Formats: sequence, C-alpha cells, structure tokens
Amino acid sequence: MKRYWSLLIPMTVALVIVGCGIFGGEDYYPLKVGNQWKYEGYMARVISDTVQDTLYTMTFEHTIARKFRDTIRNIDVYMRANVNTIHYLPPYYTDSTVTTVDSTQIYQLGDTLFFDNTPALVYPLEVNKTWHNSTYKVLAKEDLTVPAGTYRNCWKIQYVPAGGDDTTYYWYKDGVGLIKVDSKMNIFGYPFRLMWHLIQTNL
Repeated sequence: MKRYWSLLIPMTVALVIVGCGIFGGEDYYPLKVGNQWKYEGYMARVISDTVQDTLYTMTFEHTIARKFRDTIRNIDVYMRANVNTIHYLPPYYTDSTVTTVDSTQIYQLGDTLFFDNTPALVYPLEVNKTWHNSTYKVLAKEDLTVPAGTYRNCWKIQYVPAGGDDTTYYWYKDGVGLIKVDSKMNIFGYPFRLMWHLIQTNL
C-alpha cells in the first residue's frame, strides 16, 4: 500500500511547479528576491460528489531566494526555494510526515515564462487563449476567496494533458501569483482530487 500511494508524490510536486510571469504590464508571478508564498491542501480519493477520503494533507513554502544573470541568453534567472511537507494519514500510511527541500529555476524568454525549462504561461492572457498544443486554455476571470484573502479578477486556466482525462484548474492574481490549484485525476481507475490554496504571502 505504501508503494501505491508514494506514486502520488511526484504528481503533487509537479503541480507545484506551475506559475506565472511579468508581461504587458501584468505580473502574475512577481519575481523579486524575498517574495514568499505559503500554501496548504490535500490529496483525497473521491467517493461521491459529497464524500472524499483524505490520503494526506500538505503545505508548501516557496521563497524567491536569489537571482543571477544568464549572459548567454541575456536574461535574469530566479531561484525559488521550496519546502514541501506531506502529512500522511492512516490507514494508507502510518501517521507520518515527510518534508522535502528543492529549488525551481524561473525565467522569461519573450512572451513565455519557464519553470525548470518547462513553459508555464504565454502572455498576454485572454479568455480562450491556448498554448502547449492546446493542453492549456484560459477560461475566464473569477473572484476567489482563500485563507489568504479575497482576490478579484483572477485568471482561471484549465490544463488537460494530451490523451488524458485528468483536468487541473489554476487561478492566478495580478501582483500576487498563484492563488489556487484544483485537480481531478484518475489513478489506477480510481478518481482522486488534489487541491491546495494560498494561506499567506508577503505580497
């Protein structure tokens, strides 16, 4: 059983990588040394529309730790320090907590923001815009309330991997960054939900 649930960890960490950038006067992932974001959330098996069985809870602490100049590409590269903590719940695991520490390299090239060499967003954002072979689509602007506060006019973006039936929604707020992630996925034939949202930021 431990092996089974450990497969979910890379999926959680991969979702954390997604963010936003600075284009056209808009700043959907403020890149400045010292900026911090803290998130909390959970992974659960979906039993019904109203019932979920939580496998683990989680917190993420992200800080823009430093930047350096890439003289070959003539761009600034920002290093984000990540502290990711997952608290497993029985019976899937014995009651335990695992913390991992890693970093993410963030930079902009033209109209595209990259996280560890993976394109995250393409600007300017507008409703119905798609990128990365149409796996990403801007759906709407929405107001959103999370523990960190109420944020108006957040961009809601949908991600559906090519050939898959999983769906992830991201919400970004100008001047603040990533506000919420809500993902519905199918793992070994079972439906799961991964959700996390902003609880604190210095922005």
